[in-house]
Amino acid sequence: MKRSQDLSIPVSHAGRLVLAAALKEQSLMGKAADTLFRNWGWTLALWGLATMATAGYAVLSPREYQSEMTFLVNNNRSDSQSSSDGNGSASRAGDISDQQMATEIQILSSRDLSVKALGAAGFHGGTPADQERALRKLQKNLLVAPVLKANIIRVRYSAPTAEEALRVLETLAKAYPEQHVRLHSNPAEMGFFDEQSADAQGKLKDAENKLLSFQQETGVVNVTEQKQLLLSRQIELQVALHQAEAERREASTRIGSITPRLNAMPIRIATQTRRLPNQYSVERMSTMLTELQNRRTELLSKYRPGERIVTQLDQQIADTENALQTAEGSVATEEVSDVNLLRQGLEADLQRAQATEAGLVGRIQAMQGQNASYQAQLAKLETLAPLEEQYQRDAKVAESNYLLYAKKGEEARISQRMDDRKLANVVLAERPLLPVFPKSRALVVIPLYILSLLLCAFVVAMISRMRQTVETPWALEELCEVPVLGTVPDQIFKPYRERLRN
Repeated sequence: MKRSQDLSIPVSHAGRLVLAAALKEQSLMGKAADTLFRNWGWTLALWGLATMATAGYAVLSPREYQSEMTFLVNNNRSDSQSSSDGNGSASRAGDISDQQMATEIQILSSRDLSVKALGAAGFHGGTPADQERALRKLQKNLLVAPVLKANIIRVRYSAPTAEEALRVLETLAKAYPEQHVRLHSNPAEMGFFDEQSADAQGKLKDAENKLLSFQQETGVVNVTEQKQLLLSRQIELQVALHQAEAERREASTRIGSITPRLNAMPIRIATQTRRLPNQYSVERMSTMLTELQNRRTELLSKYRPGERIVTQLDQQIADTENALQTAEGSVATEEVSDVNLLRQGLEADLQRAQATEAGLVGRIQAMQGQNASYQAQLAKLETLAPLEEQYQRDAKVAESNYLLYAKKGEEARISQRMDDRKLANVVLAERPLLPVFPKSRALVVIPLYILSLLLCAFVVAMISRMRQTVETPWALEELCEVPVLGTVPDQIFKPYRERLRN
């Protein structure tokens, strides 16, 4: 093993121990610097070679001109997707997803657009291999990237001449919206929806005709509404029927209560009774008695008291006096009667109750018949309801399908017109400009120079690693795997080595 001859300065044993300890504590940067310093020849040679290579690249590499343009991605034109419920899923204006941005970037970077830009890049005919090489070169010089936190895509192209960079970007600016419209449009969509709309319209007419024929045959326009109407009428009728039955029972009870009372009441009742003497008989008897007495007086002037005519007259006077006394002793009773008003009221109430009962009986019979009719109609509607619901369901489904296809057909027609006018969700926000100054090389030369210096350092480290010498105490300690307490110059061991060799 060769020994290092760098430590040739005589030092004491204690100084060597301190030096070894200090060398052990060197950092990684210190080791790297020590390696470069010990191999300074290789370091200078490789550094000079890297510097000249970088300078040669910076001087001899052709100039590059870079032009730039930007596209704004929006959702002003929203292409809705078809769905079974007629509600299309469309993105809101301004709401740009990452998938949409990535899609637009892939379209801009696609092979089709690059092929269209080959002519602007200076490629005019050639073999397929030449075209492929030119295409790869164009795609390598084309940079498409989104702007951070913005709905903008930036496109940059580098070319040897400013005119070529401008031509390529102008070609892409014209071809990209057309490619976007072509990929997002569907020319056959309008015809498909028109055909489906016509078919759905025919089915709708058939369903409506079936429903109309069913309504005409059954005489029912809307089973559900008629059922509700009949139910409401039946409920009202039943309420009125119960009320009429209650009134009839009330009228029957009233009749049963009035009849016995009416039978127990007299037809007429005495309203006034007066007790009167026989004034007419007394007066007449008094007049007759006076006449008889006057006649007796007249007869006594002609006849004697004992004669027969006088005796008869006396007897008449006595009878008249007796009759007068009888008449004066007798009293006449006068009684006044009138119709019984209470009985008349009861009779009127009885007649009204009987008439009311008869009317309620007729009303109840009519209501019962009407209720039976409602029941029959409801039973008929119950049997017709499923058929009508099926016809109505078919008509509604056919109508919804027709409206859906008509709406989608109109949307497809509008979309086709917008495609014809090249209206898309991408807009050229900034047109490409002719670059005046060439592209700065500092961004390429400086990293390249730094990379070459790092490569030189790596080569020097590998050369130092391949040399079979021990240059530092920690390398000796790593090699021998024993602690190194100190080192001495190589000159001290030189005589002993020569003796050992001899």
